Amino acid sequence: MNYLAGMLLFHMSEENAFYTLDAMIGDMYLPPDLFDSTLSGLYRNTYVLTELLRERYPHIHDHIENKGVLLHVFTSKWFMKMFLNTFPMETTLRVWDSFFEEGFKVLYRIALTLLSESETEILACEEVPDVINGIMSKAKEMYDCQQLLTASFGIRRLSHKKITILKEQYDWQTKRRSTM
Repeated sequence: MNYLAGMLLFHMSEENAFYTLDAMIGDMYLPPDLFDSTLSGLYRNTYVLTELLRERYPHIHDHIENKGVLLHVFTSKWFMKMFLNTFPMETTLRVWDSFFEEGFKVLYRIALTLLSESETEILACEEVPDVINGIMSKAKEMYDCQQLLTASFGIRRLSHKKITILKEQYDWQTKRRSTM
């Protein structure tokens, strides 16, 4: 959360940054459980991204899974920091603009787009560190923020209803595992 606060302070007064951060961490933007001590929101949202990746880009999903790459390595940076230190600054700020307009769903779109744009790098890698470095290197080269946003908004059939269903699946599976 300190990264988010720091970015806000860079662009506005302390008071405005406080109120903006307060507004960001709520059901409309960033779910509060994303930052709780159990990181339950992070795990839930990582599950959703994993399922969306499996559905839309099964070859990328399967390669990442077969190599043993845990998406949590990325999603903590992508979801909790809203892609700060992932993309070049201008690209990150455009992602933030879209986030404030569209909500959390934009972060799924951006993550899926980054993974699909990194397909060549991902599929060429045989070791976990190489996959991670390949994705992160590709992200650092994404200076064309308009191209990234155009591609991410080109992802169809990504509704709030679909995301809610996947979150409910995760909650049901988690509850079921805890009662066993």
